Amino acid sequence: MAQHEYLVVPAPARPAKFNGLSRKDDAFALTLAQIMNDHGREGWSYVRTDRLTQREGRWPFGRRARERELLVFSRAVAPVIRRPAKVETDPSKIRARRVRETDLVDFVRSGGRKIAPDTTPTAAE
Repeated sequence: MAQHEYLVVPAPARPAKFNGLSRKDDAFALTLAQIMNDHGREGWSYVRTDRLTQREGRWPFGRRARERELLVFSRAVAPVIRRPAKVETDPSKIRARRVRETDLVDFVRSGGRKIAPDTTPTAAE
């Protein structure tokens, strides 16, 4: 099953200026076409336009609602195949390791994918 990622950009509030266009409707349509073509070159396909309400201002002073139009684009993403971690079954190769707190913090910050190589000397060395 294909996975998708989405890109949401604000719709233009005003059309860009183009020479030779007399109607604002044509300029607005051309502005939207340029946005869609620019994102299309990067692999994004247009999905829809959404109108969402955003509250502005600080409570209790004049909170007001403002509607925003957003253009939604999507593109397919190759699925990430995760291989299971290799589990060591030979008891002679399994060894306890001391982990410093800074190593653990780095491990968590890196998304839990890697720890710095072990630099503590072993009994055999």
